[in-house]
Amino acid sequence: MKKRMILAAGLLSMVLLSGCGKTESAATAAGESGNASETQGEVKNARDTLVVAIANEPGSLDPQNVGVVSAYQVQAQMFDTLVAREENGDIKPSLAESWEFPDPLTIRFHLRQDVTFHNGEKMTAEDVRYTIQRATEIPLSASIFKAFDGENTAVVDDYTVDVKLKEPFSGALAYLATSRGYIVSKKAAEEKGLDGFGLEPVGTGPFQFSKWESGDRIILERNPDYWGPKATYQNFIARIIPDASVRSIELESGGVDFLFDIYPADYERIKSNPDLITEVGTGFTHELFLLSMTADEFSDIRVRKAMSLALDVPSIVNAVWGELGEPADSIFSDKVYGHVSIGPIKQDVEEAKRLLAEAGYPDGIQTEITFGESATTQAALEIAQQMWAEAGIKVTITPLDQATYKDNNAAGLTRFGRSNFTTSTGDPDHALANWQSGYKGALNANDPHIDELMAKGRAESDDAKRKEIYKELQEYCWNSYYSIPIVFQKVSYGYTNKITNFVFDSRQQPDLSQIIFSK
Repeated sequence: MKKRMILAAGLLSMVLLSGCGKTESAATAAGESGNASETQGEVKNARDTLVVAIANEPGSLDPQNVGVVSAYQVQAQMFDTLVAREENGDIKPSLAESWEFPDPLTIRFHLRQDVTFHNGEKMTAEDVRYTIQRATEIPLSASIFKAFDGENTAVVDDYTVDVKLKEPFSGALAYLATSRGYIVSKKAAEEKGLDGFGLEPVGTGPFQFSKWESGDRIILERNPDYWGPKATYQNFIARIIPDASVRSIELESGGVDFLFDIYPADYERIKSNPDLITEVGTGFTHELFLLSMTADEFSDIRVRKAMSLALDVPSIVNAVWGELGEPADSIFSDKVYGHVSIGPIKQDVEEAKRLLAEAGYPDGIQTEITFGESATTQAALEIAQQMWAEAGIKVTITPLDQATYKDNNAAGLTRFGRSNFTTSTGDPDHALANWQSGYKGALNANDPHIDELMAKGRAESDDAKRKEIYKELQEYCWNSYYSIPIVFQKVSYGYTNKITNFVFDSRQQPDLSQIIFSK
């Protein structure tokens, strides 16, 4: 039974099948990255600072207590996971050198013994045990780590830890390889408290926290004691620029060196700029409009179906995302393991009107959609608003700052919302996280059949059977009309041509510690 992890194919079937492709330039960069890692002590960078633009100011940089992509993009430079997910989907060692499965509910990790946190403390099995337990207890990560048994996760010795599961779970290693699985310093987290740790996080990564100038920037500095390849430059600055057009202008003018996500309206201009490089590839992000089952007006499936049929989704995607998006044909991205094509939605305005009248709304309905501020979502909703109006559906559009929107979701206040979800694990259980009962989001499906199928999918290790379960789930969720699937977003990066050695990441969370600046 005690086979080392690298042989544990049975529990990794989904991971191996969720691999991502690279663009040609990214594949080249990956090769360069290997050389840089091997000779990093000799790297002479032309600059000592990388400036990136992030779209939102995160409320926290605590891996287990934040849920916005901008936070993940900064955290990727500061933290490490037990295991890491390669671009092709394979799982490889990171803070854990190896692992085994003594039984179906236990993963025994053997840890590196040369790792220190940014506060100088040695990383031990107790820090790992503590991290897993807090991930199962803090609300923003608890639903993601629902299959993990934090209470019974146990230290074997200083550098061996048994991570326990509540049930057999095929996606366990893939979950541990995500940002929610970043290992934190127990000492720092306890001393600073939940809020304090989020403002001054302590990890093991190539960069360490330096300063947070609220509303302006987050500054990291090179970790001289990093256990892996040292960062090739001294300072990492994340400028907080909510306006997508301004982010593009800052890249073009040299105010920032790197964009994580190119604003679709600016893509062609940036792509044609000889001083800039763009890279685009398929990704794990899907955007849905979510109809909360706590809202009376959406309790009738005829109303929900009318909301979908009123929209010409391919036209919306073409107008707003262009080359950077594909009309959603299921409830999660086609890069996620087990995806099946069902849609996209076929517009039928007359049928939408008929359904509304049949449901008791002959004069249509009025509702409001709220969402975390996003220029692309705003543009899509403005087009959708006109389409809904043709069917007698009046929708008020209300953008909110990301923190407020997340708080409203957690409090159950969102009646009609939007989810822009990146399935960084590549696992369908993760992609469906906000469909499960108890998830603090905008959907609140609270559907026992969905919960039942998700439980079956988590436990199933047979590849063919697992795919069948998720096929049934996708079809059931699509036909429930709890959501309006809109777009599968492509991953895009833009950066100055002075940068080389960038390695494409399909999750929008690249490790930028090894980039090289030319003169």
